Amino acid sequence: MFSWLHHVETGVRELAAIIPLEFFAFFGAFAEEVIAPIPSMLVMTTAGFFAQLEERTTFFLIWLVLLGNLGKLIGSFIYYMLGDKLEDAVIGRFGRYLGLAHADVERIGQKFSGSPWRDGTLLFLLRVIPFVPTILVSIAAGVVRIRIRVFLIASYAGNFCKDLFYAFAGYYGVRALRAFFLDVERIRFGVGILLTSLIIVGLIFLYIHRHRSLHLCRRLMTWIVRLPSQK
Repeated sequence: MFSWLHHVETGVRELAAIIPLEFFAFFGAFAEEVIAPIPSMLVMTTAGFFAQLEERTTFFLIWLVLLGNLGKLIGSFIYYMLGDKLEDAVIGRFGRYLGLAHADVERIGQKFSGSPWRDGTLLFLLRVIPFVPTILVSIAAGVVRIRIRVFLIASYAGNFCKDLFYAFAGYYGVRALRAFFLDVERIRFGVGILLTSLIIVGLIFLYIHRHRSLHLCRRLMTWIVRLPSQK
């Protein structure tokens, strides 16, 4: 089932061997974030491996991680904006079936994005944890409209910590960690499929039972709005 991982890994390694590592880290990390099937650990472990082959210093390795995370941040921001626009499109078209309007979603979003420190900490942790699907995190942040500055800083910091670990694992050739990362990647891929499937099934269920869903969504919205705001 996961034989595609081997083919992707082979292609990425072949690419890293023929282009400068700086370009590989930036554009590879960008593609890694935008294209879901590319394992999240592959680019940085590969960059670390080739940096060691070229006898580069650890400072150069950190520079690669900084560049790579800049590319990854751009990819994350694309999905953040997609989540922002998706909220407008979904509520505009299907909000009447759910008993929700744009103002309702904005009030709900304010409950989950009231404190920059709280939102930043949560987002940082979600970025650091290896098996959390990064695309869904970015889209969700856009839907609830977390402050852009908080999103960018927390995403970059969390991804940097995780990718620095990946890069050093590749640099020092820790095969056991590489095998562990591949297992984690399988979990992340499975979690992403599961969450996406649950969201789709939930939306279909709400649409089929839209008359009862109106009452349920209104009660849920009322409960969320009454939650104390985090300042």
